[in-house]
Amino acid sequence: MLLAGLFERFLMIMLIISIGIPVVWRFFYDRLIIKLKDKYFISVNPSYKIRKSKTKNSQLLGIYMITNIIGSKLNKSKKTIHQKISEERWLPRKLKFPFFVSRVSPFLHFYEFSTPINFQKQFLNIILALQEWDTQYKNMY
Repeated sequence: MLLAGLFERFLMIMLIISIGIPVVWRFFYDRLIIKLKDKYFISVNPSYKIRKSKTKNSQLLGIYMITNIIGSKLNKSKKTIHQKISEERWLPRKLKFPFFVSRVSPFLHFYEFSTPINFQKQFLNIILALQEWDTQYKNMY
């Protein structure tokens, strides 16, 4: 009886430690700091599906990301930098996300689509695109 209670407590402590240490470790030590010259924000919008399609290999949860306005489409130098960065980082160059901004928007944004499995990588991709935008456009002027 005493041994069973001691075993339960030991098991509970081991469970808490095995869950708690990775969370604390990631919170304090797994950070990536990217410095940007301007203030940007990224809108993250999840898209849920009730059922998975049998014909298509699709996820039940999709995550759409869009940055705030980084420039006007009428400015040729900004547009060429945007196209170059989007092409290098494999970002979509045309808006395929119906609920963000209208398709006839005269402004440039960076877009990205992700699933929960690769969210960290795709989020980092869009942040690094913003960093490239900062360095290339600011060096131009």
